[in-house]
Amino acid sequence: MNEEKTDFWRNLFFYIVSFIGLMIFIFSIVSVISSFFSVGYPVYKPPLPGTSEPVPYIHVDVRSLINNGTGAVVGFFMWFFTWRTIQKERNIT
Repeated sequence: MNEEKTDFWRNLFFYIVSFIGLMIFIFSIVSVISSFFSVGYPVYKPPLPGTSEPVPYIHVDVRSLINNGTGAVVGFFMWFFTWRTIQKERNIT
């Protein structure tokens, strides 16, 4: 009985950690994509004669890209290793 209880809590721990790793990975990938394509607008200056309005430019926030990329790598490995542990225990290949 005590061994079954220990197995239950151990399995629950691995499933929770696996789920957290998967969520970190998904949210980090979405953040990488959205931070890579952030659009900025320049300060408005009156257009020169014969030109149009200021054109928006694409701004890449490198710090955010690195932070979210690191989160994606950590989340992936966190999910992968805990999920492989669960599969090995249940002999699922």
